[in-house]
Amino acid sequence: MNIEEIKSLSNAMLKKLVDCLGLDGDYYISMSNTPIAFTRCEELSRFLTAKSSDLKHFLERINLDDKQKKYLFDTGLIIINREKKDLIANNGFERTDLLVKVVHERIHANRMLLINSQNKESRGISGVFYDDGRFVQSNRLDNDHYVDSSQEILKASIDDASDTIDKYVGMSSKEKEDITTADFEYDYQLEKQIKVDEALVETMAIVANRLYEEDKTDIMEIIRDINANYNSDDIRAITNIILRHNDLELFKWMIDPISYEIGVVNYDFFSKYITEADLNDVEDIRKSSDSFDDDDFDQQIINNRNK
Repeated sequence: MNIEEIKSLSNAMLKKLVDCLGLDGDYYISMSNTPIAFTRCEELSRFLTAKSSDLKHFLERINLDDKQKKYLFDTGLIIINREKKDLIANNGFERTDLLVKVVHERIHANRMLLINSQNKESRGISGVFYDDGRFVQSNRLDNDHYVDSSQEILKASIDDASDTIDKYVGMSSKEKEDITTADFEYDYQLEKQIKVDEALVETMAIVANRLYEEDKTDIMEIIRDINANYNSDDIRAITNIILRHNDLELFKWMIDPISYEIGVVNYDFFSKYITEADLNDVEDIRKSSDSFDDDDFDQQIINNRNK
């Protein structure tokens, strides 16, 4: 099965999901135009953010002309393991697994933003520090860069007052590197964000597949079934939270995050949404290794620090 057929199937699934959320599915898929390619990769599928170091290194290894590489570098790219492409044409679990993964990556890709927030001063110096009991902006760098704001931008209250920034701007590089290295609170918050995000996006991709394949429209019915039968700690925990609130606001947040940021890219909608009754499930998600094995998760934290 070729790329256009994969796009067509995943478009149908995404459209059905977004329509069933009461949003505009046609508009959503019209904006979901990140290129997809078969290639050699360890994962089943992966999204490489536009102008990221990961995408740069990937493009250096493939045989394309400079014009094609520039286009992909500017748009981002979803890659699919070329050894698995024939699964799409077959029935059964492996076909479903591959389609769910492609939908998963397309949700990530459709949230890519061009921003100028939290820019790193260097590979070893973060754009935000946790210092003196709070998160603080560490510099005034304002060059634009692409991110998945749910995973690469810290969601928290950040002190960006001019006199606060002045304190860090005047520090030596060694002092800033020491703060970055010792900044466990930053990694803790980012860990929670990434794992919550992965659990939600994976659940949405499963729901999208089932809405389409089973010709259903009731998202909550499918979530109840996933909660009862899916053998994954993070998926069970996130569906516990959704069922406890009995709404689909977390799904809508994933589809349209800008509408939930109240004009502030650091706004932590999830922390405002959850209640005390949800905290055990949130901790289960943070501790879960279902979305990442330990080595993969550690590498993602390192990648975010090094961007």
